[in-house]
Amino acid sequence: MLKNIFLAFLGVSLIFAASLAQADIRGNVIVFDDREYGLYIQPAEKFAERIRHYNETLTEERRRRPDVTLRGEITSCLSIIDLPAGTARGNHSYGGYCTLRTTHGNDQNVVICDDILTGKWNMIAREDDIKAPVTDEQIKDLAFFTKSHCFGG
Repeated sequence: MLKNIFLAFLGVSLIFAASLAQADIRGNVIVFDDREYGLYIQPAEKFAERIRHYNETLTEERRRRPDVTLRGEITSCLSIIDLPAGTARGNHSYGGYCTLRTTHGNDQNVVICDDILTGKWNMIAREDDIKAPVTDEQIKDLAFFTKSHCFGG
């Protein structure tokens, strides 16, 4: 049983690594599997609005899903991207490298994404500590996470 779980995890990890390796950033476009997606790194002035929305989503998710294990409040973000899922003024999916202040008062690095129109949302803990400036590889990773877990459409 454990062997099967490990092999499934390994398979997902290899698919993720292969797709990410094929990702390419070209200006405001990222290419995954020969398909182009808009990619916009958000300016710091827009972080407060996204953090507010992330926290509203966290509150709602805790009410809807008692299995949400990461509890607390997003206090800051190092980088936030917008991965539009449609046309201008259309649906947008956002992803961020952020800090969650847990209900126990500890800071936890997280990757978070959401899509306002579809209601898709995900957040996972990160053990590594991403520092500014965020690299292209880290932006690719964030874009892939957002596309995989929160991309609208």
